[in-house]
Amino acid sequence: MQPDPIDGSAAEYFEKSAAAYPHHIAVRDGIREISYPELNRRANQLAREILTHDPGNAPIPFYLGYDISTVTAILGILKTGCPFVVLDPSFPAERNRLILSTLDARLLITDSVHKTSAESCTTSTVNPILINLDNLSTLLDGENLGIGIPPEALLCIIFTSGSTGTPRGVMCSHRYMAFTILQAIKAVGISPEDKLSIFSPFTYMGAVNFILRAFFTGASACLYDARTRGLAGMSEWLQKEGITIFSAPASSFRAILNFLPENQLLEQLRFVSIGGENTVLSDAILFRAHTTPLCVMQVSLACTETNTITMLLLDHTMPVTDQTISTGYPVPWQELFLVDENRQPVEPGEIGEIAVKTRYLCSGYWKEPELNAEKFLQDPIDPLFHTFFTGDLACQLPDGTLQFQCLNDSQLKIRG
Repeated sequence: MQPDPIDGSAAEYFEKSAAAYPHHIAVRDGIREISYPELNRRANQLAREILTHDPGNAPIPFYLGYDISTVTAILGILKTGCPFVVLDPSFPAERNRLILSTLDARLLITDSVHKTSAESCTTSTVNPILINLDNLSTLLDGENLGIGIPPEALLCIIFTSGSTGTPRGVMCSHRYMAFTILQAIKAVGISPEDKLSIFSPFTYMGAVNFILRAFFTGASACLYDARTRGLAGMSEWLQKEGITIFSAPASSFRAILNFLPENQLLEQLRFVSIGGENTVLSDAILFRAHTTPLCVMQVSLACTETNTITMLLLDHTMPVTDQTISTGYPVPWQELFLVDENRQPVEPGEIGEIAVKTRYLCSGYWKEPELNAEKFLQDPIDPLFHTFFTGDLACQLPDGTLQFQCLNDSQLKIRG
């Protein structure tokens, strides 16, 4: 099946939603809420402030809290045609300093609350200009900029730890992200009336993915900072906010639902997405105990470089007998192979490294040409296709589903 063509950037998709749904809430962060038009206006003002510093197409990092300011920064940066990079204030300053140095950052977006700690991440050699969101001029034009952004332009760089613990920048283009978002919207049927929960840090692809799902459709993104608020209160929050689509790593999913009384239902929830680790029989039992028969659970395997690799949908009637639930079937827009250490296909039922061939992969790792050559192989017949070797180990079951085993190195990779 030929994938749908991508005809717009993430900023353009958001602007269409802002025009189509002027009365919809775009983001709620537990303290404030902001409508689509107001968020669009603030992001446009930030974009114009950024452009006064002539950033070119260089990555622009931000250092902000888990609230509406982060979302404003993401959109403001995207509207300039530059990729955004998240610096997490909860991470050690040395890690953020290393990322800034790797980027050779010229600008750094922050606010008054985080300004001092943001400055501590700079050095004498890497000393970017700070843009304080709280000090933006109200006279800046809030209208759309109309900058044409090609699909191959970078949308963001997500710095993962990698197997060495050293931050490694995964470059994600607008084409890659738009395609994966649109496929998810089709699979879930996200509508403007939906409310999506987001509680993973924005240093994880899962949070970026889910907030863009909301913005592509006019739905509401509801932020919950689990690191400061804890998981104990999240089940109550899910009910209070009327969350309809919920995503979490399997371990967090268990913890959150286990706080609920035995017979209590999350009645407004219609779709649950869990991943990051193996899902077990007790997860399916827990899901069915606390959701209505109309709710569906998606089990999937994904990584930052490919996004979703396999997917399995479970409703309240599908039989589940195995103790460990498979991560599902390969998604139709990718070819999936299991290979041995010599990158040769393994025999049916044997464990092998997952390799993914598709047109829609990340654009490689930031400033790591040798690693890119090793991990991303261009197809000799169609140069638009590449094969990525994930490092994840799995085996294919007789029914065609994939059973995740482990990461092929010493460090566990969690994706929520």
